[in-house]
Amino acid sequence: MLAFKENGMVPGTHDITVMRGEDFSLTFQVLINSVVLDLTGATAYAQVRAKENDRTSTLLGDFTTAIDASHYVTITLADTVSAAVTADEGWYDVLIVDSTGADTYYLRGKVTFIGSATVKA
Repeated sequence: MLAFKENGMVPGTHDITVMRGEDFSLTFQVLINSVVLDLTGATAYAQVRAKENDRTSTLLGDFTTAIDASHYVTITLADTVSAAVTADEGWYDVLIVDSTGADTYYLRGKVTFIGSATVKA
């Protein structure tokens, strides 16, 4: 998956669906003007909150994040985190802090949480 962003533009949008009790993972690269963004030395952060565009709303979960040598960003919501969410929906975004300390949001979207029937023994 690719997240497209022109300098100064809004983040790319990608809505996701997460089953409660499962590990969810999303991997993407950021393209700026059709070129993969070099994320050497960067750190990614991602959270799910109850309200869109409101960093003070209830935190529903923290994603773990990783950036690999090919500049792919992976965000993961652990099964224990998704199982604990009681809301039917939330909103996430991905903040990347580059090697100079500049903060930029590159991806955002709605998270729909759906129930599950199976529990591992």
